[in-house]
Amino acid sequence: MSQERTDKLFASESWTAVYTAFTNISLKAYDFDTIREALLAYTAQTYPDKFNDFIASSEFIAILDLVAYLGHSLSYRLDMNTRENFMDTAERRASILQMAKTLGYNKTRPINAKGFMKITSLSTDENVYDNLGVTLAGKSINWNDSNDIDWYENFISILNSSFSGTTKIQNPSSTLTISDVEHSLYEINEDSATKNINYSFSSNINGKSRKFEAVRVSLDTNNTKINESEPNPSNNFTIVNRNDNLGSASDRTGFFVYAVAGTLGFKDFTYNTQISNRIESINAINVSNSDVWIQKIDSNRDYVSSVTKVDNETKETAIYNSLRTGSGDIVSINSADNNAITLHYPDGIFGNAAYGNYRAWYRIADNDNFSVNANDITNTTITIPYTGSDSGTYRLTLTIASTKDFSENFSGETYTSVRRVAPRSYYSQDRMVNAQDYNIYPLTLGNNVVNKVKAVNTSFAGNSRFYEMDDVLGHHSNLSITGSDGSVFIEDETISIPLSYNKTKGNSDNFIRNEISNAVKHPSLL
Repeated sequence: MSQERTDKLFASESWTAVYTAFTNISLKAYDFDTIREALLAYTAQTYPDKFNDFIASSEFIAILDLVAYLGHSLSYRLDMNTRENFMDTAERRASILQMAKTLGYNKTRPINAKGFMKITSLSTDENVYDNLGVTLAGKSINWNDSNDIDWYENFISILNSSFSGTTKIQNPSSTLTISDVEHSLYEINEDSATKNINYSFSSNINGKSRKFEAVRVSLDTNNTKINESEPNPSNNFTIVNRNDNLGSASDRTGFFVYAVAGTLGFKDFTYNTQISNRIESINAINVSNSDVWIQKIDSNRDYVSSVTKVDNETKETAIYNSLRTGSGDIVSINSADNNAITLHYPDGIFGNAAYGNYRAWYRIADNDNFSVNANDITNTTITIPYTGSDSGTYRLTLTIASTKDFSENFSGETYTSVRRVAPRSYYSQDRMVNAQDYNIYPLTLGNNVVNKVKAVNTSFAGNSRFYEMDDVLGHHSNLSITGSDGSVFIEDETISIPLSYNKTKGNSDNFIRNEISNAVKHPSLL
């Protein structure tokens, strides 16, 4: 067999053919025009004697155009896929979130406004009597009413009639003092047939109608916090009595309800088989960053137990969380596109694989920046059905107003912020040691919570510790230096400083100013 025939039969294995082909290939061609020009040049150079039909109507030119089209499409997709693998160049939201997740960073969803609303007046349809024996049913009792000398007694009487038997005035279910403000928690004896998870109302804030909910709260004495209670239909609505000892007119003295911006919803899931690392998506838009609860429920859809959330803010893992809490019922809540969420259940080894009936509570928040100030919300009423001491069903109507103790509402973190903060957050590793950590770590709370942080390192190296040290940055001075090579000692040597004065010719002022002053300044004189 001739060498020429062998080369033709085994062209793909002939190093000379491969080498020749690669020397003629233009690796700079990547779009339709450059690929087409490169193919034409390659054909003319490689097959000058075998092909010279380069007219536009040629079938070969049509095939060449199709190859150029295919090459352009493949190069474009390859380029886009490559770009999606890097945080700085990724454009797809799913790619950005997935890469941030690999760095242990979870996108911040909207942070909804929360705070206390003061009860400015109340009324009931129950026959509650004042000290004169007159019924208060249907009467509106105002807080701190200067025209009613018995306003406080009547106010307390109505509230006492609605409270459960275990929590009456001066006998709260729990107490907590925060920043010198005393908090006492009371429960309303809600009617079980008409009990609600929360009580909704709307108000115009910053020119837009916003939805709010009066919710149940709990006093966390261990962490000294006031938190919204986990939604549970079996729990009663709560009212907080606050006292800052500044009088009844104070914005922090009186009876309050806790209100949250947004709308609470839920979704039920049933898992008949145990699957390792099960992922469940909740495609609701703008889910609150904090108001998500996962519960196990029975076949009647009643509450059974709570599922512990893995703390994304401190980057806790399922392993650490299961060991810390001693419970295998855990779940990780991660952000998805449009501020939706995904539920990640354990693998069945470091946590219990999801099995049975589950309910996910979540609150939809406004993806907007606004603040609720004192008296921005006034004359808003909520009505709470309750069971009286005579087992009758009555209605307590509360008129509430916003106070200065109301946090702001922040929009969700942008994808530009995720691209910028996620790699730096991974660098800081949840600790603030140097100046860069202090500049970066607070940004993980959300780009709207902390807009700008600037910290400067004042520690430096290069100067001997045996010399007086100065701050080279010029921000501080008089630094206190400590070391392990110092010693304290006493010199027993007697030092004498002779002084002479001619009382006949000398000047006493000069003697005191010069001789005595210099002697007093001697370092041996203490």
